[in-house]
Amino acid sequence: MRPRAYVSRFKIARANCRLRLVQLLRLIIITSILLFALPLSLLTAAPATAQSSKDEKPPIAWGVLSGNSGCVIFAESRKTSTKFVGVLIVKWHYELDVLETQNYDMQRKQWKETREDLDALQKLAQQNKLKLVKIPAQHTLQQLEKARAMCTQPPAPAKE
Repeated sequence: MRPRAYVSRFKIARANCRLRLVQLLRLIIITSILLFALPLSLLTAAPATAQSSKDEKPPIAWGVLSGNSGCVIFAESRKTSTKFVGVLIVKWHYELDVLETQNYDMQRKQWKETREDLDALQKLAQQNKLKLVKIPAQHTLQQLEKARAMCTQPPAPAKE
C-alpha cells in the first residue's frame, strides 16, 4: 500500500511541475513578445512626435551667458543602436554636432551628451568665454535664426 501512495504523490508532483513549466513558458513568450513589440512601436512613434514638437523647442543656451567672446551652435540628435540577443536590446544616446561657430574655432566637431563631455564643454566655455547654444537636428530656419540672435544678444535680466 505504501508504494502506491508514494507513486500517486509522485505523479501529482510531476503533473504540478509540468503545469508550472507550461505556465512559465507562456509567461516567457508573452514577455518576449511585449518586449519586442513595445520598443518597435516606440521607435516608429518617435519620429512623429519629433516632427510635431520641433517647432515648439526654443534654442537652449549655456556656458558663459554674458561677456562672451565667441559662440558655438550645436545640433542635438538622438542616435539609436539595436541588437537582438534572445530579446531586443535598444540603446540610445544624444549627440551634439557643431553647426556654426562665431569668433572661435572648435577643434572637435561631435560631442556625446554624457556627463564627461558636457563637463568638458562647460570647462571649455569658461576658459574661452564661449556661449553654447543647442537646437534640434531637424531644425527650422527660424530656430537657426533664433540661435544666431542668441549668440549676439546679451542675456535677458532675471525675473524676481
